[in-house]
Amino acid sequence: MIFPRDVKTGAELTNEAITENGFMLDLAKSRYLNIDIKKEILLEGSNGLVEDVRFNKPAQDGNQYTDEGIYTITVTNRYTGQQTTKMIYVGTNDILKAYVVTGLSLQDIQNRVAAGAVIAEDGTLIVPNSAPIGSESSAPEQPENTFQDDVDTEPTNTSDAQNDIDTTRDADIAVPIIAAGVALVLLLTILVFVSRRKKQTLPEEEGEKR
Repeated sequence: MIFPRDVKTGAELTNEAITENGFMLDLAKSRYLNIDIKKEILLEGSNGLVEDVRFNKPAQDGNQYTDEGIYTITVTNRYTGQQTTKMIYVGTNDILKAYVVTGLSLQDIQNRVAAGAVIAEDGTLIVPNSAPIGSESSAPEQPENTFQDDVDTEPTNTSDAQNDIDTTRDADIAVPIIAAGVALVLLLTILVFVSRRKKQTLPEEEGEKR
């Protein structure tokens, strides 16, 4: 698994987290993960603020990101193909806070703010006469991404498993065969012993009769 952590406090940052300090990547010794990170910033466009991708590149354990921007972390388990993403905002821009927390488009957020909505410190969009957008009360609870390899396990070797099954089956068959063989040897030994005893007894009886 992978944990984004605040560079100053060391606290784990969950999906849609906001930090002014920046964050670092902690892979927790995961070995089978491919990590890519994309950074976006806001630029003034003809229709208002727009996202602009500054980079999209692989990341490694211990990398730190402190410049303002929206960071999207994509983690892929190269064995299972499972992919997980987290979005983290570094900075203090209220519009970007709301963009990360609410999931609304920039244009939608700007329109709502122009209509009287207020962006709270945590990025929640407070709209008059309605529940805050981005709060737990207005959005369904999302399961937290932990980047597990659910995420970090080597693929099962099916051929080895089949060999184990075949070996067990052969052993189960061999046991009664060996037991039958031992019983047969014992039976033959007893018959030979009895036969010899009889041969020794017959001459003795004939001698007594004479």
